Amino acid sequence: MVVIQFKKQNSIIRLIIIKTMNKFKLFFLLILIFCLSCNKSERKKFSPEMVKIISNEDPKFPSVFASLSFFGKTDKNEIVILHVQELRRIYESKYKKMDFEDFIKKVFDEDISINCGDENYCFCIDHHVERIYKKNSFEDFIKYFCDQPDSDTVILKKNIPENQYNTINYFFFKNNYLCYFDDKVGRFYFVNTKNVIRSLDHR
Repeated sequence: MVVIQFKKQNSIIRLIIIKTMNKFKLFFLLILIFCLSCNKSERKKFSPEMVKIISNEDPKFPSVFASLSFFGKTDKNEIVILHVQELRRIYESKYKKMDFEDFIKKVFDEDISINCGDENYCFCIDHHVERIYKKNSFEDFIKYFCDQPDSDTVILKKNIPENQYNTINYFFFKNNYLCYFDDKVGRFYFVNTKNVIRSLDHR
């Protein structure tokens, strides 16, 4: 009888241990999932080197980035398209107590909200594009919307609906890409800011 009771106790103890281990496994799995989701949604910072170059330009001359679009957030949680001349105008009118470089950084990193007036074009995020961006890695996002996805400069696929283009451009911007239009071939190109800076260094 003693042996039988001992075996029963051992079985109960093993069962308790197994259940406890399973709970720990589940707990660590939940922590892992949470950490991965945090990394996915972590706010990316725009290239500080690029911000410095823009801020150090002489305002008496046209900016070398005059034709490029940059992005910020509005006070209504929309996205605003900005060009360098507009950034300077907003800075001069409201933020002159702040360093210009710091102002640009805060706009690009969405720590400052920009009012969406008649002089700025604002838009709402396209939910279809947003779902694709959130569900995939950025590399897969590039492959979904672009040709030549493995090159330094990627090309936006043809026939992208106009209402999706701005959102695609915005998410590329958030990953340190700038977009320009080649009117000779009629295509939009995305270039990583590292390559832009490298090309400026070799001028």
